Amino acid sequence: MKIKLLSSGAKIPTKGSDEAAGYDLYVPKDTIIFPGRNVVPLEFAMSLDKGKHAHLRPRSGFSANGFEGHVLMAPNKFSPEPLRVDADVIQGTVDSDYRNGVGVIVYSREPRPFLITQGARIAQMVILQHSEEEIIEVEELDDTERGTGGFGSTGTH
Repeated sequence: MKIKLLSSGAKIPTKGSDEAAGYDLYVPKDTIIFPGRNVVPLEFAMSLDKGKHAHLRPRSGFSANGFEGHVLMAPNKFSPEPLRVDADVIQGTVDSDYRNGVGVIVYSREPRPFLITQGARIAQMVILQHSEEEIIEVEELDDTERGTGGFGSTGTH
């Protein structure tokens, strides 16, 4: 994988341990997150080998506990200490032929904006291989034991 940094605040993705599946992704500058959907530019571009893609997804700690952010308390005044806020990273894909800046989508359910500080680990990126499949239109599909059952049809235990 090749990484091109697009600003002085951008950081090369890193792994938290030797056997970590994902690379941590960092916020390149202080960024305000507003209620609803936000795109946080990471200010790096990348190149992957053909047949691979990057899956951008939440860090497990944020999924379990919420983001850490400085909440807007008054105009231009954020909380001095970070607080846990109700926001999530929305999963995304970076294709091997994409060469522009990578960004992470954050959805905030907070009523007020909050600040994520430069250097915060906002998401993780897992590099996956995929296969190229020919799509064939058919009139009927092969029968299976499961059939058309979905959304919990196989049970919970």
